Amino acid sequence: MHKKEAMLDPWIIEEILRKEREKKEEEERRKREQPQPEKDPNQDPNQNQDPKKDDEDKDRGVTIIDI
Repeated sequence: MHKKEAMLDPWIIEEILRKEREKKEEEERRKREQPQPEKDPNQDPNQNQDPKKDDEDKDRGVTIIDI
């Protein structure tokens, strides 16, 4: 008994590849179309934009407890 391997027709393979290309192009197009947040030209680029994050960074530290 010979086991026949299932093969897709070439036109089906082409359709699958075409749909994959279209999906990838659509994802790339969506990425390009997403609005980017506007940057304030007067703001220091090194300055942290989230004030809560500044507070969290100040409170960080190490406490050593001698047992």
